[in-house]
Amino acid sequence: MKKCPLVFIVLLALTQAAFSQRKKVVQNEAGLYNLIEQYQVLSKEPSIRQGYYQLRLKYDGRIIVKGYYKNNQKDSVWTYYDYKHRKPSQEGRYRNDKKVGIWNFYDFGGKLVDSYDYDQHRLLQHLLTKMDSAQYLVITGRDTVKMKLTSPPVYLGGAGIMLLRPIQLMRYPKDARENNIQGRVVVAFTIDTNGDMKDLHVEQPCISVT
Repeated sequence: MKKCPLVFIVLLALTQAAFSQRKKVVQNEAGLYNLIEQYQVLSKEPSIRQGYYQLRLKYDGRIIVKGYYKNNQKDSVWTYYDYKHRKPSQEGRYRNDKKVGIWNFYDFGGKLVDSYDYDQHRLLQHLLTKMDSAQYLVITGRDTVKMKLTSPPVYLGGAGIMLLRPIQLMRYPKDARENNIQGRVVVAFTIDTNGDMKDLHVEQPCISVT
């Protein structure tokens, strides 16, 4: 009988802890193509994401990103999908909001093109593309020279991954959307010796195609 109060206290503490971790689902619109974010947050602290996360296309519900949050940070396995072909474009693990371990990157057909170890900071596999043999504008002092590179820049996952971020950030001008105006914008940027992108700018403004 002397142990009963202790057991009761432990059970009560566990019950209170479980109650404090109750979650609710939040849904928001985002991005150019009416993307829908759906994720779980703590009921008592809705600013903290805790649980599953999905980014979907509004018009057909197609998932283009799915993963998990822990204490408002990306955690566990995350999968990104090619928004056109519905196949994985990259997959790996997060810990404390940072990519860890080996991540795999795929082309539009689902073929493995890159494999990168974020713990060792090492490219494990890379499928050669036309970009590897292309000529680049290289800045040398005050001169800019067009040449082939022995170690060209590699965008992990290729074009499929490269397009995802602009799609999330771009905003379709209201007037253009209402009048069904489409076009093409050429954007240029510089990749420095550390592999970082800088000097992002519009090289050629919108050319209407409709």
